[in-house]
Order: sequence, then C-alpha cells, then structure tokens
Amino acid sequence: PERSTDELGTLIHCVNDLSQNIENLIAEKVALTGEVTRSQYEVLGALASIVENKSGQTGAHVARVSQCVRILAAQMGYEGRRLEYVTIASMLHDVGKLFVPAEILEKPGKLTPAEFAVIKRHVTDGEALLHNAPGPIMEFARNIALEHHEKWDGTGYCGGLQGEQIHLEARITAVADVFDALMSRRPYKDPFPKDKVYAIIVGDSGKQFDPAVVEVFVRHFDELCAVIEQNPDAQQNRSMT
Repeated sequence: PERSTDELGTLIHCVNDLSQNIENLIAEKVALTGEVTRSQYEVLGALASIVENKSGQTGAHVARVSQCVRILAAQMGYEGRRLEYVTIASMLHDVGKLFVPAEILEKPGKLTPAEFAVIKRHVTDGEALLHNAPGPIMEFARNIALEHHEKWDGTGYCGGLQGEQIHLEARITAVADVFDALMSRRPYKDPFPKDKVYAIIVGDSGKQFDPAVVEVFVRHFDELCAVIEQNPDAQQNRSMT
C-alpha cells in the first residue's frame, strides 16, 4: 500500500517515516543516556574521592565499597538500572564527611565523646547536602548517606530506625562499608585478618546488620575479598592472611 498513489498510501508512507524517526530518536536517547550516566558516574566518583582524600585515604575505598554493594545488591533483588543506580549512589555514603575537620578524621587515637558527636553528624550533613538533588541515583544516595550507620536492632547513629524501616540499599552499604573498613588500614588500626573480619560481620547479624544481607555476605565472601585484593590502597600494604 505504501507504493499506491491514493491518500491511504500517502498516510502509510508518513506513518512509516514517523515510526523510523521515533526509532532514531530512541536510539539517540539511549546513547545520550549512556553518556550522561557515565559522566554522572565520573563526577560522583570524583566527589567521593575528595571525601576519602580528606580523611587521609585514597579513592580505592570508594571503588571497593561500590563494587561490594553491587555484588550484594545483585543478590538482594536489585537488577538492571536499579542495580546501576544503587552501585553508583553507594559511592556517596560518606559525603557528609566533607564537613568533618581533618584532625578528627585522621586522629590515630580514640575519639572523645565530643569528637564522636561530630563524626556522627556526617550522616545528616550528607543527606542535607544531597537533599534537593533530582533523580533516582540521588534518591538512593540520600537514603544511603543518612542511614548507612543505622543498625538492625535500632541502636544506630540517628536512632529510631530499625529492621526493615532502614532502606535496603543502606543496609547493604552498611555491610560493605564495615567490611572494607575492617579489611583496610586506618589511622587508628591495622588491617584485620580475613577470618576475624568474617567473624565480626557474622557475629553482628541481627544486631548491627540485616541477617538477610549477612547471609549473602557469607555466600559471596571470597568474591568480596577478591574486590579488596584487586583494589589496594595506593600507598598502603594490606595483610590478607
């Protein structure tokens, strides 16, 4: 019918052209979305690295936590774009530390109660910093920034939230963040051995951590350890025994 010269043929020709134009626009939008996502990832990664560098660490912590979150989240129901979004968003879990004085972040000894109170504020500061940022990635990032120090039993930084009241992406990031912190060198500690890290995380199941997330952690422990080994801090030696 497209080859006919009557009005029907003309209409069909126009519809076919319009359909092709829509396909072209969809293809262009997909490509553009990919570019925007990559650019956003790079910008968020740079911001997260600034946070970590301020605390005397390298950006490797950000990368490791993000990769560990991906492994755990993929087993907890996140897939497709949601998995990408939560993986990227987890890079900003400690963005509120931009407001914490370096002398507190880098202190090698035990923090005073007043200093610890300042540290605890980084969760609310992080959420406030991201509060008006639009888009699904920023929604995940706000939840994670505010809630990644909440505990399953309700005794976290902010208090009042417990169990499934805490967003799942924050519960996942909590395990990934503590896992990396225990496996890594900090101003106040040396890296812990793998078996000790495993025992600490499993021992806090149902207290600090969501038992369902810990179950996934147990099943994928070797894979998570590989993330740490493959992304070492640039100027630190890590014991993995």
